[in-house]
Amino acid sequence: MLKFFSRMIILIAACVPFTQADESYELGAGDTISISVFGQSELNIKTTLDASGIFQFPYIGTVAAAGLSVNKLSTGITDRLKDGYLVDPQVFVTINQYRPYYLLGDVKRPGAYPFIPGITISEAIALAGGMNSNGLFALAIEPESIFVYENGDRDNTSVAALNSPVGVGDTIAVKQGSANYLLVGDVKRPGNYPFQEAITVRDAVAYAGGIDATAVIESIAVYKPSDPATQTWVDPSYTIQRGDTVEIIQARLQYFILGSVLSPGAFPLETGMTVQQAILRAGGIANSNQPAQYFVFSKDNAITKNQVSNTERLTNGDTLVVEQDDAQFYVLGKINSPGVYKLTPGLTIMDAIAMAGGLTATSSYTQSQDLKRISVFEKTNRSVAASAEVNTEIKAGDLIVIGKGMNL
Repeated sequence: MLKFFSRMIILIAACVPFTQADESYELGAGDTISISVFGQSELNIKTTLDASGIFQFPYIGTVAAAGLSVNKLSTGITDRLKDGYLVDPQVFVTINQYRPYYLLGDVKRPGAYPFIPGITISEAIALAGGMNSNGLFALAIEPESIFVYENGDRDNTSVAALNSPVGVGDTIAVKQGSANYLLVGDVKRPGNYPFQEAITVRDAVAYAGGIDATAVIESIAVYKPSDPATQTWVDPSYTIQRGDTVEIIQARLQYFILGSVLSPGAFPLETGMTVQQAILRAGGIANSNQPAQYFVFSKDNAITKNQVSNTERLTNGDTLVVEQDDAQFYVLGKINSPGVYKLTPGLTIMDAIAMAGGLTATSSYTQSQDLKRISVFEKTNRSVAASAEVNTEIKAGDLIVIGKGMNL
């Protein structure tokens, strides 16, 4: 019955021409319109308005349609064509397809749908395949289970009922029945889940397949059905209540590697990863014939430098610095090829920038600004940066940062 109802709505919509648009309807981004000029077929066009709400029309050039009704748009084009192009032009503007509305929440096929004049929320839900199988939807659903953000504006929220009309560009959030909870965000299987007594967020994440293996939970937000606009921050031990919407926000597990490696930068951290494995992920040591020392700065203490062995296990957010005693220096920041370079006598920072492929900035102004922000960390004291000029001579082991500060 539901499939038949959905097909009937689509069939009726397909048979309704959009030639007579409501004079109060204002055109906007996403609307598809046709414009024809009687007796002038070469001027007939069809266009979809983009975010700017403007389009190009033969003879007269740029036309701003956003915020106008079809009648006002037709009048505006007519007046401009009369101005030296056509005598008494007859311009017709037709809306071929309205910009979409968005249906979210406990429906089988959430997403964007083409607007149909006069469509109600119950009909929109039917077009989306109805409610999810574990939602408690019925024709007697309580009105507070449906929220409408007019034209997508979350600051303009209203409670709606099944027979409420859908507006162009509206975002409709259909909330679940009170015997479920909704898990969204960075989990492998987001969606509605049957409520269980004493279930925690940690349990719910596990039921949903967990999160990415190279990530950790950074924060958790809970939205209550009685106040869906207000978020409460909780920890994984929070006990989920009936009707809760729980949003999981993850942070990537990663480490940073600098110094004498072929590809310094940020890399995903795998469980149990050692210093040696981290170096291999970064392409290996720059000079494999020279001995190296390894130092780690933790995420929570970027000042203390801890020497470690190559079997040491890294933790999330660690910065690993690989140092070698041969004559070399390091260049990082806003350059095209950051990395380790061989030091020759008399080499300046400007020479180093050239060796590193030049600045990433393309405009002369940005380049000049980047060249004013040069920091140098000497080998003997990586915790303190000294400002430098482009003609500053480089010393062995210097770590040079171009265009931005750096806090080791």
